[in-house]
Amino acid sequence: MKSAKMQLLYYLDTLRQMGMDAKGELLFPEERKKESVEWTEDAKQELERAMEDIRRIARMPVPPAPEKIQFCGKCAYREYCWAEE
Repeated sequence: MKSAKMQLLYYLDTLRQMGMDAKGELLFPEERKKESVEWTEDAKQELERAMEDIRRIARMPVPPAPEKIQFCGKCAYREYCWAEE
């Protein structure tokens, strides 16, 4: 859920830079949960920290070893982490 929130915050931040003030909503049907997401200064700081962490990892000569977490089973990118060479 955190990654979905960060992705939506990125979109909201991009829209804000274009002059649009928007809100978003995340729907999790399996959990019957709905989460409203708004751009705030706190959210912007959280997004900036995440983006800096992404940039730091991208600059590494070798990516860090993958670490299985509870979300790996349903992740769309799991083949990138767990593919055999």
